[in-house]
Amino acid sequence: MLIECRWLWAEHNFFNSFLNKFFHGKYEFESGLPKIHEHDASPPKAYGIIIDGRLVCLYTHESDIGDGWEDAEVHNDSEFIRRKALQMGANILEYVFSN
Repeated sequence: MLIECRWLWAEHNFFNSFLNKFFHGKYEFESGLPKIHEHDASPPKAYGIIIDGRLVCLYTHESDIGDGWEDAEVHNDSEFIRRKALQMGANILEYVFSN
């Protein structure tokens, strides 16, 4: 997926310095992006592309926030993990709608 994003926005670089705002919105994530669904032991990371001051692409790695939004039976994630996924999604939407 990252390869396709790099192809789509070839003239722009992914970076993560602005993403700190996502972690300190309505919900506080002092450790950064929450690990929602365990794929391996790698830490979760988030990258984005901003064009003309607007976020046009958000790429998360080893987090899979959408898994936490599905019915609990799909991935057997705990209520705590599912809540973190929803809260992180709310922070992302808050950022997008206010910037």
